[in-house]
Amino acid sequence: MNSGFLGLEADRSVLLFGPRGVGKTKLIQDWAKRSKTHLIDLMRASVEQQYALSPQKLRETLKNLPAETTHVVIDEIQKVPELLGIVRDLIESGSPHSFVLTGSSALKLKQSASLLAGRALVCYLHPLSFLEQDKFKLAEALQFGQLPEITKLKSPSQKFEVLQTYVSTYLQEEIAQEGLTRDLMPFRRFIESAALLSGEITNFSKVAREAGVSVPTIKEYYSILEDSLLGFFLDPYHGSSGKRLAKKPKFFVFDLGVKNALARTLEEPLKPLTNAYQAAFEHLIVLEIFRLISYFAPDFHPFYLRTKDGEEINLIIARPSKPLLCIQIESSDRVSERDLLEFEKLCSKLPNCESIYLYNGPDEISYSKTRALPWQEGLKAVIPGLTRDPVSPRT
Repeated sequence: MNSGFLGLEADRSVLLFGPRGVGKTKLIQDWAKRSKTHLIDLMRASVEQQYALSPQKLRETLKNLPAETTHVVIDEIQKVPELLGIVRDLIESGSPHSFVLTGSSALKLKQSASLLAGRALVCYLHPLSFLEQDKFKLAEALQFGQLPEITKLKSPSQKFEVLQTYVSTYLQEEIAQEGLTRDLMPFRRFIESAALLSGEITNFSKVAREAGVSVPTIKEYYSILEDSLLGFFLDPYHGSSGKRLAKKPKFFVFDLGVKNALARTLEEPLKPLTNAYQAAFEHLIVLEIFRLISYFAPDFHPFYLRTKDGEEINLIIARPSKPLLCIQIESSDRVSERDLLEFEKLCSKLPNCESIYLYNGPDEISYSKTRALPWQEGLKAVIPGLTRDPVSPRT
């Protein structure tokens, strides 16, 4: 995603969140080379130690910068969260510098980040969208995901190794070292179950039994995944018929490669026309829409709907001043009028809605009020004015 859209080009401060490995550092370093910017890299142990011992050192650093410096970048600020308070004071006192702060843990910054409320634009960076890739390969995305480093590797064995290391690092640095749970083993069992069930309606009791802990503990574990940006909940849509609809959310791991590594399914091949393939394809499209909404339409709100009879609308997007948008996702390269008719009947139970059917075929098919679109074109229809973004500097 280009740096301009994220607000880096403007004379304002930005707090940029994103999970490990999505390319925050690469993006800001690429941008900083073209800007009058000073970079403070807290990933370097010596730099982290200096500012951890004396956060006020930041004021001295700024006083000694060249007059033409316009921006100060602090990379991975969660390593020294005390710097957030100093940045707030500098902004309020009329500092001539704009700040770009990156963080990979909303958990560590949750309380401190509120200090910058209204003072900095909060943005999120995600794994690569298909729009950011010149040679997007669906099969590879379904198995190995879309982290920038993964898309650059050609060997499946290399991708496997990098993803396994990603999971191990997450457990050690985000969970164990931060002391987020007293006993890591139940959390390991939990996270494998959560990954296996990613994209399904969350059954907290089932996951609790498999992890060997209580339901309240499982809910705390899910909160850890959310706060460490490893995934998000998709809430059910209730509308005016809430009593007849599913009430539990679905949880989605933020990247399919990470999901498969956590679930220990990386080496299991996906075959088209199987339930596993459909589930992975649906997961991918939900992630794509989530990312594009985050970047281009933050006032859109996605939900899903499932009736007591098991009928489901994969996504319902609430759009201000517009009808609800109902989206069905199908991994097959074919769609029949019967499919569209059944989907349209289900959508008709909702007042004032539009409907589209995203599938893996090459042609647009229309039936009554519903259009079936190739998923790549369909995603552009979901987000108004969306056009292809230049190849991401993160690659």
